[in-house]
Amino acid sequence: MLAIECKVINADKKYFTKEQINALKEFSREFGAEPYVSVKFGKTWYFFSLDDLEKKDNSFLATLQMARIKGMLLKELIGMFE
Repeated sequence: MLAIECKVINADKKYFTKEQINALKEFSREFGAEPYVSVKFGKTWYFFSLDDLEKKDNSFLATLQMARIKGMLLKELIGMFE
């Protein structure tokens, strides 16, 4: 099972607060799900494990550049759990 926090943005980076990530972790733990975040850059959705986000002082960062390197497309993410 997956728990995915999805965001649509009109920029090349998205910051997630520590509170958002902690809430996703807690929700995932309660339901036995794997936590992921997804960001739509342009027309493409990219999926990140929480470990792939860049940790900042009070937030976590996903960028378009990171998405092209570490991000997964939906079919890649689903393929990991088939």
